[in-house]
Amino acid sequence: MEIWDSRTESLSTEPAWQAWLRWVLFTVVGYLTSWSIAAAPSMLMPDTGGQVLGSVLGLFGSALVGLMQWLVLRRYLLGITWWGWILATMLGQLLRLVAALFLIVGLLLFEVIGDLPELLGVSATLTLITFLNGILLGLPLGFVQWIVLRRYVSEAAWWIPVVAVGAALNSIMPLAGGMPALL
Repeated sequence: MEIWDSRTESLSTEPAWQAWLRWVLFTVVGYLTSWSIAAAPSMLMPDTGGQVLGSVLGLFGSALVGLMQWLVLRRYLLGITWWGWILATMLGQLLRLVAALFLIVGLLLFEVIGDLPELLGVSATLTLITFLNGILLGLPLGFVQWIVLRRYVSEAAWWIPVVAVGAALNSIMPLAGGMPALL
């Protein structure tokens, strides 16, 4: 069974569910490690220095996530470079931060939320906004990774909405169980 619709020969013939399981596990480990590394300075030094150092470490953490994902991709896509995937992941994460800033400023400046809490209830409004926020923040990451992926996968355009929906689902996980979002 072919895992990817690859333009090159696949290096692995394992079932698709094993590839996706490996992808999810490696990505989760990457994000958990990244989050831990980036959060540590802020917890240890609650002043501004901890915030700045945490942000810088967060960028290196996104490189770690990219590396973990590349470790999976290299099994299936001949020729995919570690540096290309890591740079795409880092740039995508950076663009997510920029998008988040614009989103937060836009919500605050233009009072977009309006009467939504009265119509849907506070909990449902929070879940909806968090889900939509996840989609909006997942799009830049998916787009930049797609730029690399399209060289190896003929129908790679699906990657952009998959990453966006994955980011959205990840965003609402903390609302359901109190665990931190990974993305």
